Amino acid sequence: MAKEKKWEEFTATYKDADGDEHEASITVHVVTEDTKGEVSVIGGGIVHTQPGNVLCPTSTANVYDVLTQEQWNSSGYASSKKSDETAKTRR
Repeated sequence: MAKEKKWEEFTATYKDADGDEHEASITVHVVTEDTKGEVSVIGGGIVHTQPGNVLCPTSTANVYDVLTQEQWNSSGYASSKKSDETAKTRR
C-alpha cells in the first residue's frame, strides 16, 4: 500500500499587465518512491507517476494535473516552498 501523500504549499510572485505585483499559492505533492503509482487526471485518464513528478490537485477530488520535474521547475513555484507541513491531505 502506498504511503499517504505529503502536501506542501508553494508561492510565486508575478506582475500583471499594469505592473502590479501579486502572489499566488499552490499546494502540491512531489511523488516519492513510496507514493508513486496510478492517479486519475482530467479527462478521465490514468497516469503512472514516478518519483519527482508533481501532483497538483484539481477542483475534482482525487483528480490531478501531473507535472514532470522539468515542468515544475519552470513554473515559478519550485523554489518558493512556504513550509514543510501545510495544506490539507487530499485523497
